[in-house]
Amino acid sequence: MNLKKKLLFSGELPPSSAHGVSYSNAHILKIISNKYNIIIDQEIIKYKNHGKFSLNKILNLFRRIINILHFSFKYEFDTFYLCYSNSFYGSLKSYILMSLFKIFNRNSRVVMHIHRGDLEYQLEGNILKNKIFVKILKLTDKIIVLSETTKKFILKKYYYKKDIYILDNTVYNEVFLKKRFNSKKKFNCIFISNYIEEKGIIVLLEAFKLLDHKFHLKCYGNFTNPNLKKKIHEYTSQNISIYGPVYDVEKFKIIVESDLLILPSFNEGKPIILLESMMLGTPFIASNVGYIKEMNDDDYNLFLENINKESLFEKINYFAKLSIDQKKSISEKLQLRYIRLYSNNNIKRKILEIFND
Repeated sequence: MNLKKKLLFSGELPPSSAHGVSYSNAHILKIISNKYNIIIDQEIIKYKNHGKFSLNKILNLFRRIINILHFSFKYEFDTFYLCYSNSFYGSLKSYILMSLFKIFNRNSRVVMHIHRGDLEYQLEGNILKNKIFVKILKLTDKIIVLSETTKKFILKKYYYKKDIYILDNTVYNEVFLKKRFNSKKKFNCIFISNYIEEKGIIVLLEAFKLLDHKFHLKCYGNFTNPNLKKKIHEYTSQNISIYGPVYDVEKFKIIVESDLLILPSFNEGKPIILLESMMLGTPFIASNVGYIKEMNDDDYNLFLENINKESLFEKINYFAKLSIDQKKSISEKLQLRYIRLYSNNNIKRKILEIFND
C-alpha cells in the first residue's frame, strides 16, 4: 500500500527546457521523490518564443489549466509546487494556476519558488504587477528564494507572515574532474548559455574583437531569435567559434578543459553555469548583477562592474596575465567553496526541510 502523499509540480523540466530553473526543478523533484508521489504538469516553451507574447503561450496555458483541473479531480494533493514567473504574462499565469489549484485543493499547501535576482526592481513602480504579486502571496504557504535580500524585501514591503526559505542552487548530475592549468600560447575561453542579448553575448563578442590572436572563444547554446542568430554568426572568425547547446558530460568536459568561463549577463539570480564552473575549478568572469557576488568570497576580483566591451577586455587580460600558481589558487578556492556551500548533500538537507510535513 502506497502511503506517500501527492505533490503536483507545474513548470519546466529538462531536456525540453535546458536552463538553470529547469535543472533546479529536476533536482528538487529528484530529492523529494522518496517522500511524495509526484504528478507533473510540464510547461514546454519553445526557444523562439522566449520573452515574447505568442499564441503558443496562450494555448500552452489552456493546456496546463486543463491538466490542473484533471489532476485535481483525480488526486488528493498535499502540495502544489511551482516557480514564480515575473513578466506580466508570467505572473498572471502563476496566479491563475495557483488559484485553480486552491479552489479544488483547499486544504493543500502551495510552495512557490522565486529564482529571480531582480524581484524588487521588476516590481518597483509597476502597480499591476504588484497587485498580482500581492494576490499570489495570499495563496502561498511557503516561499523559496535565492537570497536573504529577497526574503527581507518580501517581509518588509508585503508584511508576509508565512515561511520564507533561502535555498541555493546546486549542480544537477554533480561530478568532480581534475583541473589543470598549463603554460601555452593559446588561451581558451567559453560562454555557455542560451543565446539571449540579456546574457551579454554581444558585449562578449565585441570584447573578443579587441583581443589578440592568442585568445580563443567558444560559445555554446540554443538560439532564441533568428535575427540574433544571424548577428552572432557574423562574429565567427579564426578566434571565435559559435556552436549549439551542450549537456551533462560533454558540457562538463568543455568547462574543465577551458581556462576561463565568461558570463557578462545583464540579469541573473545565482546562475547554475557558474556553480558548474566552481564545481570543476574553472575560474569565471561574471557581471556583478543579481546575487552573483554572494556566490563567491569577498576577495574574488573577477567580477565585472561595468558591462561593456572595454571593461571585459581589461578583465580577460588581467586574468590571462596571472601566474599558473595564482590561477590554481583561484581554482582550488572555487572548488572548496562549492563543496562547502553548494554541493548536492548540503542542498539536499535544505530541500527536505522545506518540503517537510
